Amino acid sequence: MRERAAALPMPRTGVDSALAANPARALLRRFMRNRSAFAGSVLFGLIVLLALVGTRATPYDPIQMDIPNRLAEPGLAHLLGSDHYGRDIFSRLLAGAHLSLLIGLISVSLAVSSGLLLGLPAGYFGGWVDMLVMRVMDLMLSFPSVLLALGIVAIAGPSLFNVMLAVGIASVPSYTRLVRASVLGIRGLPYIEAARALGSAPLRIITRHVIPNILAPLIVLATLGTAGAILTGAALSFLGLGAQQPTPEWGAMLSEARNYMRLGWWLTVFPGLAIAITVLSLNQLGDGLRDLLDPYMRNSP
Repeated sequence: MRERAAALPMPRTGVDSALAANPARALLRRFMRNRSAFAGSVLFGLIVLLALVGTRATPYDPIQMDIPNRLAEPGLAHLLGSDHYGRDIFSRLLAGAHLSLLIGLISVSLAVSSGLLLGLPAGYFGGWVDMLVMRVMDLMLSFPSVLLALGIVAIAGPSLFNVMLAVGIASVPSYTRLVRASVLGIRGLPYIEAARALGSAPLRIITRHVIPNILAPLIVLATLGTAGAILTGAALSFLGLGAQQPTPEWGAMLSEARNYMRLGWWLTVFPGLAIAITVLSLNQLGDGLRDLLDPYMRNSP
């Protein structure tokens, strides 16, 4: 009797019943309980807010030179110091925040849209479509992503737009392979077979049944990929292939400051911290979303 009683399900409490009736509330509760994900979302939200108001709230003109105050140490006049042209570092970091986020968001949006356009037909239809798409992806994966982005920028020319384009193209294989693998995992499930039996067109099945069920891993990869895109964009700008002077982009700021490191430590420390904190916040947010959207983690206590 004791073993039989132990096998019976425990009755739901009022809180558990409310959460079961409201999945969005349960999802928010799990997110709030994940400390790293919550901290990452708050930190990234603050960075986005600074990026939105940075161009209008800068205490100084981020590109206006002030030679008499060049290499000023951090203080009341210049909160984070000034560079070798007398430009305020804090103002340039605020103005450059939206550029770095723009690199990540646009390049990842390009990669996600391309991955959907290529991975959906490859996974759903198979055959020669799958073979053609995956051979092209294998060819692109034969080059390291950074090297591929370098080659694209070298051909197209150094500019911020070309960096976004290059980083997005270099990231396409990862998203295409993820979409294809997700579609292969669900295209034979009963609800897909039922939709086919009812006479639904392939386009309708893909848009209404396939895409909604592959969004979870795609969102996680896009969040983590945004951090990588920001880092790659900063690396290309550091090499002189991205934003050109006097554009206040974080990677370009590091490139300028490397010749003045002995004269002012703040020239490299603060732009480097800005990149590191942004990438860290996105990585923490991506890890939290993975735990929340993973169906195996979703059923864990």
